[in-house]
Amino acid sequence: MPRVFPERLTQSQKKLAQRRFLWFASINALSYALLAESVLVLFALQLGAGDFHIGLLTGYVYLTLVFVLLGKVMVSRLGAARTYSYCWFTRNLVAGSFVLAPWIYLHFSPQLGLGYLLVTSLLFFVFRAMGLSAENVLINDITGSEDRGRFIGQWQFFAYIAMLGMLIAVSFWLGDKPEFYRFQTVIAVGCVLGMAASGFMFGMPESVGPGNSSREPMLRALSLVYADRRLRVMMVAWGVLYSGIQLLVPFQLLAVKKGYAVGDRAAIVFVVLQMLGLVVGSWPVALLIDRSGPRPILIINVLGLAVLTLLWAVSPGSLNIYYTGALFFLVGWTLVGVFIAAGHYFQNAVPPKSLLNLNMLMLVIQGLAAGLAGTFLGGGLLELLPHFGLAGMEIYKTYFLAVVVAMLAALAAVFRLAPLADRRVKDVLGMLFSVRDWRALVNLQKLSSVRDHGESIELLDELGTLGSEFSERTLLEYLDSPLFTVRTAALDALDRIRFGSEASFRLIEEVKDGEFSTAFMAAEILGKHRVAEAAGALREALYSNDFFLEGKAMVSLAQLGDTASYGRIREIFRTTYNPRLTIHGARAIFFMGDPQDVALLLARLDPRALPAEHDQIIASVAGLLGWEEKFFRLMTLYNRNYQLGTDALAEEVERRLREPDCPLADPDRGLLRDSLAETAGRRNADPEKLMALFERAVRLDHPRAGLLNVLLADSAQRVKAASPRLRFSLTVLAAVVLLGGRFSGQ
Repeated sequence: MPRVFPERLTQSQKKLAQRRFLWFASINALSYALLAESVLVLFALQLGAGDFHIGLLTGYVYLTLVFVLLGKVMVSRLGAARTYSYCWFTRNLVAGSFVLAPWIYLHFSPQLGLGYLLVTSLLFFVFRAMGLSAENVLINDITGSEDRGRFIGQWQFFAYIAMLGMLIAVSFWLGDKPEFYRFQTVIAVGCVLGMAASGFMFGMPESVGPGNSSREPMLRALSLVYADRRLRVMMVAWGVLYSGIQLLVPFQLLAVKKGYAVGDRAAIVFVVLQMLGLVVGSWPVALLIDRSGPRPILIINVLGLAVLTLLWAVSPGSLNIYYTGALFFLVGWTLVGVFIAAGHYFQNAVPPKSLLNLNMLMLVIQGLAAGLAGTFLGGGLLELLPHFGLAGMEIYKTYFLAVVVAMLAALAAVFRLAPLADRRVKDVLGMLFSVRDWRALVNLQKLSSVRDHGESIELLDELGTLGSEFSERTLLEYLDSPLFTVRTAALDALDRIRFGSEASFRLIEEVKDGEFSTAFMAAEILGKHRVAEAAGALREALYSNDFFLEGKAMVSLAQLGDTASYGRIREIFRTTYNPRLTIHGARAIFFMGDPQDVALLLARLDPRALPAEHDQIIASVAGLLGWEEKFFRLMTLYNRNYQLGTDALAEEVERRLREPDCPLADPDRGLLRDSLAETAGRRNADPEKLMALFERAVRLDHPRAGLLNVLLADSAQRVKAASPRLRFSLTVLAAVVLLGGRFSGQ
């Protein structure tokens, strides 16, 4: 009975498929470590392979990619998962026949034994290529854009961990000069593990997507590449990039085996170090790539490979295990970054319906380019160099110097890739060396798996404290949380980072749609971050029934310098009976920056109002007159102890009176001192000295003096009925005006 595929996978089916894929990848990695890569090269060298043979053998992995076209036919009939499973099972059956190569070598001829291994290895990689036709389309089916990069990173991490462990075990088993039976044992175990891995793939959930994609004619993919310059650039870049990788990575092993003449165990140790680099490097890339975009990661790591190739070219003539080991490790680190970023870029750059065909085309192009480069350029150059009198490590140092050119060409090719909403390369480089950004990435990873809203709030708060720009996208997702506390935590964190246009748009929408909820917080953030595009939505908010939103909108519009809204802000401040709107209106008027508004502010001083209203009005007056910081200091001292405040004010006044340019005559100096003493005494009677001080102040020839007239209106009731705290503030105001508009030192 043919298998029936759903139209789309549910989230639970995707999670199941991802778990099965990780199991498959891990067990398959154990198998692949035993059947291919360095073990296959060492096996071939044991059978007498030369440099050209090794170039050909390592080139199979790419040369055979043309057979993905046969895999495409299988995907259309069987689905991606079963195509992968059948091809992998057959591949490992073929691998089992490798064990016959030593028998042929010993009983017939060494050339025939090596030839047999080369032929069966070709078949091994043919079936591998057929199975790979299903890989990208299957990953695209079981992941979404929000977790694809992270899943690819996890897959690489688990696979490389498995390979690392297996290669360590192989290094002990093979020893320095292994006999054939040891290689045969390794191959047999690898064959069994590979067939077991194929079982995890057999029943993996998938939708109709892979099958539908496989039925699209290849001509459609060719026409897409022809019409889309971005795809053409990508195909060329992949061909050049993987050619460079093929010229570098497998020939490192030849360099230490033939250039430094190390034993098989030592060679495997270096490969283990490279695998360790792959493992260690996969974790940070998986954390970073969904938030940086794939292109910057690709560029940085290809540049790293070019530098490491140059370091191979200047290697010491004799083996330095620390230098060579570091090169293997760092090549592994950069290589995994290239693999993850290249896969992520491809998955997001191509149309989903054409994913399979474009994957086929890409694999064929990169396979032919890399396979031919490794076989003929790599192997051929190494065969040629001894004819120029070079020997030992000098051959390989000269070879790697030539490969530097290929790596620079690869770097130029990936630079031409079209950005996919990526960050700039220099920004990502800065983030790589930022402890703050890495802490933020770790918290974002934790947040993706948190189910408890209390823990979510803690992590959101920590993201805000860290202030990393990487947090933006995740914080925006939490603005849609059904819980008010989570939304406010996300907004609070967003306020503490430098965000971009996407967040600005989302905050503007929150101002429009979040009335009586979190719109007031969004309005405040837009003003603090000077988002000019928010002016329209904030003007509408001035007419909202949500006075929290209305107040924040006043302040934000003033911060934006939106003069069109100033009239409405003054009207709200003049007519409101809501203390919150009074406070926010006074703050908004300060940001508007017009000293003529001092009279408007003082007119709203109502002795019956809240102390917070008085404080903000006087603070705004102080700001408009240029002595806000001094007022803040005096009020802070007054709040600690009123005597501290009055003593500090008296000291400020006396210092100013001693200055040569103080404009105050002797009678006025006495009045000022008497007023200070009256305020310090905190008497409940009418503040006669303070009122006399204001009457004297308004008659001064000072541009701001007339603004105080409002305090004397209605028989100076605002001054007479003032609380001790307000009297102190008014005394400060009168003193500043009398002293020429400033204190000492201002």
